[in-house]
Order: sequence, then C-alpha cells, then structure tokens
Amino acid sequence: MNHQPFETWILSGEPLSPEDRRALEAHLHTCEACRSLHEALFAVESAFRATPAPRPAEGFSLRWKARLEAERRRIERRQAWFLLAVSAVAMLAVTGMLLAGMFLTFESPVDWLVAFSRQIAVALSVASAMGKTLHAVASLLPPAWWLGLLEVSLLVVASWFISLQKLMLARRVSP
Repeated sequence: MNHQPFETWILSGEPLSPEDRRALEAHLHTCEACRSLHEALFAVESAFRATPAPRPAEGFSLRWKARLEAERRRIERRQAWFLLAVSAVAMLAVTGMLLAGMFLTFESPVDWLVAFSRQIAVALSVASAMGKTLHAVASLLPPAWWLGLLEVSLLVVASWFISLQKLMLARRVSP
C-alpha cells in the first residue's frame, strides 16, 4: 500500500486543508502502519509537552563566570609574557647590532670611550641651550598666562585619563 503523502502529513505537523485532513483520517482508519506512526508521534509530542524544561545545576552561572574570568586572566597573562619575550628579543637584537657596529667602527675601546664622552658633552650642551631658550620664552609671557597653560594642560591630562578609564571599563564583562 502507498503511504505517501500520508506519512509526510503526519510527520510534518503543518496544518492541513479540510479535504486533506478528511483523507488522512480515512487513511488512518484503514492503515495500521500509519495509525501506529500517528499514535507514536502523538505520544512523543505529549511526553515532550509534559516534561518540564531542564534547569541548570545549582551555581552554574557562578561557575561559568568564574571560568570565564580565569580564562580571561590566563589569556592576559599569556599575552603579557609574549609581549615581554618579543620586547626582550628585540632589545637583544638591537643591542647586538649596536655592539657589532661599535666593534666594527672603532679600532680600540679608547676610541669608543672618546666617542661616548663626546656624545655626552653634545647632549649636555643641547640640554643647556634648551634650558636657556625656555627661560627666554618664559620671560616673554606674563605669569597669568603660565597658570592658564598649566590649567589647560591639567584638564587635557585629566580628560585623557577619564577617557582611558571609560574605554577600559567598557570592554570588561559585567557580572
């Protein structure tokens, strides 16, 4: 016996037109296989409706949040170690290149000490010139202007810190 489209109608669960519904009911009276399929499907659907939805175990959300926090800390720790390792390798590479260049450039350690002393003297003279320049500029502006510049600078720094704090708090997972 041909059980199509009756099996499809039984299993689909979609609403049927009145004539299809009459044809299905007539077929269920004559066909034992389709009737047992219909009854089994009805029993399963009834069991699903009667069974309450499963609830998570007690403390599930607390354990989940704790696991998420531990995972976040583990990832942050791994990133910090990775950044430290990359920085150390880069620093060693730059130091190695500078030392290699220094040994290839200078014939003796005395030449290196003389060059180093010359660089220190240049840095000190540049710092002295900058100090004299700042002193000359400072004498051109009245003290009230310096207070105003200081206030604006403090406001900029404070807004920068507040912005950083808000950005960092926005990325955290709220409990």
